[in-house]
Amino acid sequence: MPRQSSAVSVAAINDRPASLVEVLEWRAATTGSEPVYTVIASDGKSEDCVTYAELDRGARGVAEGLAALRTEGAPVILALSPGRPFVTALMGCFYAGALAVPAFPPRPGAQQARFRAILRDAGARLVVTHADLVPSIRACLVEDSHVRVLALEECQSGDLARATEIDPETPAVIQYTSGSTGSPKGVIITHGNLMHNLETIRCEFRHDFGKPYGVIWLPPYHDMGLLGGVLHAVYVGSRTVLMTPSAFLRRPIAWLQAIHRYGAVTSGGPTFAYDLCVRKTTPEERAALDLSSWQLAFCGSEPVRADVLRAFARAFEPSGFRPEAFYPCYGLAESTLFVTGGTKGRGAREYSFELAELERGRARPLDARAPKALTLVSAGRPVGGQSVAIVDPMTREGLGEGEVGEVWIAGPSVAAGYWQKPEETLATFGAERAHAPGRYLRTGDLGFFHDGELFVTGRLKELIIIRGLNHYPQDIEATVQSVSPLLRQGRGVAFSLERKDGEELVIVQELAVPSGSSMGELLPKLAERVLEVHGIVPAAIVLVARGSVPVTSSGKLMRRETKNAYLERTLTQRGMWKRPQGSFGGRRDEARDWLPGEDGTAAPTLDLGDAGSIETFIIDQLVEKLGRSPEEVSPEHSFAQLGLDSLTALTLVGELERAASRAIPTDLLYEQPTIRGLARALALRRADELAEQSSIVPVTSMR
Repeated sequence: MPRQSSAVSVAAINDRPASLVEVLEWRAATTGSEPVYTVIASDGKSEDCVTYAELDRGARGVAEGLAALRTEGAPVILALSPGRPFVTALMGCFYAGALAVPAFPPRPGAQQARFRAILRDAGARLVVTHADLVPSIRACLVEDSHVRVLALEECQSGDLARATEIDPETPAVIQYTSGSTGSPKGVIITHGNLMHNLETIRCEFRHDFGKPYGVIWLPPYHDMGLLGGVLHAVYVGSRTVLMTPSAFLRRPIAWLQAIHRYGAVTSGGPTFAYDLCVRKTTPEERAALDLSSWQLAFCGSEPVRADVLRAFARAFEPSGFRPEAFYPCYGLAESTLFVTGGTKGRGAREYSFELAELERGRARPLDARAPKALTLVSAGRPVGGQSVAIVDPMTREGLGEGEVGEVWIAGPSVAAGYWQKPEETLATFGAERAHAPGRYLRTGDLGFFHDGELFVTGRLKELIIIRGLNHYPQDIEATVQSVSPLLRQGRGVAFSLERKDGEELVIVQELAVPSGSSMGELLPKLAERVLEVHGIVPAAIVLVARGSVPVTSSGKLMRRETKNAYLERTLTQRGMWKRPQGSFGGRRDEARDWLPGEDGTAAPTLDLGDAGSIETFIIDQLVEKLGRSPEEVSPEHSFAQLGLDSLTALTLVGELERAASRAIPTDLLYEQPTIRGLARALALRRADELAEQSSIVPVTSMR
């Protein structure tokens, strides 16, 4: 099909185009050879540059394939790796008029239930993925045989023209970012929502069109990585460096080294990312960095902690980082992304309030040195013409400055609702204030205004946020109760506790039978199962006697009361498992420059072909970093038993890579949850590599 040019003029771009399709078409036609993305490979060294013209051609090829399958207006699951494959398929959906549904490619043994729940809730009949993942995706969808799986590699660069112009009210993306596995919620983001929020980000971040932007490691399946990273680059016309989330989690300094190498102006992430950079880097590594180009370090997605920002500023001041670069902000998927933010170059604004008064619903400023003071970080003022109100959730009356209530939002970035959930859409997106016109989005977050700035204090909704990722307690409770018939169904409570290092998970579960000697064996299994399914190691799991978990007269769980009973130690306890103490960090004696693309790798000190050596190395690391004795760490131990969640386990992979000077696939960590299993899998993989190399005849020896 011949291409029909629909490139728009510079004036049209400046007059707010209706969609990113118009923007990309125009950029491909005018600056096609310029790079839009530089994708750093997982090894941290090689890179892949994607130009506007390449992205446009690739997107048209995907659109051509989707058009042949009649996907216009239909949801399409994108189960693709971050980088070129994902962004090409995403823009291809926009070109074809399909509704993109970003989703993590499901790993073996984990995430599959959530993946299936998303697919069924969306009603999708097509999954786009990598060719090598097609068999595993099909196996995951054995009960959904009507769903077609399309390998992205089957879509060639195309010349497909769009049949119709895109209306701003047309749905573009369904964001499944925090919904329960049992009842997922897909947020409908329209093309108009995207364009308004992207322009708001550009204005507040003061990004000029065509100027360098920054480095993003955040997953593109969530709002911050999707809008603030992938799509913002196309909109602004900037060169953006994309890293994989696992590359950052393995070696947090890789993020900062990318900022150093590319002279990034803007980058950021949740609070835990800044904390990791402080805890997992050495003074020698920091001294090798130059972060003076970093003008805006945004921080959001979870409560912003003042102590973490201060610690980061102290640690990286010798590297040229300026505290004025911090940019705390607030947002959520239901409002596309960005809702409130500060002033660029001002840094984080801290205020202290009396804790007892906050608990009574009033914000009373207090000297930070007072014994009962709580220091909060401002999330800034409403941006992009959006209206933010603090409302009493019971009476729906608007509240004044200094009064704590629910955060309500109205404006062009508020999404169209939840996909195929009209009742929940009306309840959440159609809220009306008493004695005030208009409809609002109910966020479920609690906060107040002080000096015209928003402070978020907690949540009405029962979300558990750990390291920037949302978890519903119902999902965790169901996972626990599925492990054994000894556990009473519907009588378990998962909740979070705010600690110095952030939120941690606690589970209280009733027994269906009197306790016995098997409790000691059951508790570790519960921890392992929660890690396998949700990627979290609980801080504590408590088994209690039947009838101990508080419920209402109608049988509903009383989570707050259960949490209080746990804190006050009034539960009738029958068994308890606690996460082993200790932290697992980077080795302090091996600081060296790992800047992508530069030579400087050390000689290997670990042979990945020897399973015994790998076992010994892992055990030595755990003994040293967790403060355990060698007798306490067995090769048969699972990582959950030793207190390693998905993040700290990835750190272990980083240590293995350092010692072996070789990249290690992250999936092995999830497929082999024990020390011995991981060691054997690595040795077998290395043996296969050597066998393959020995079968290759050098070209120069062929006659």
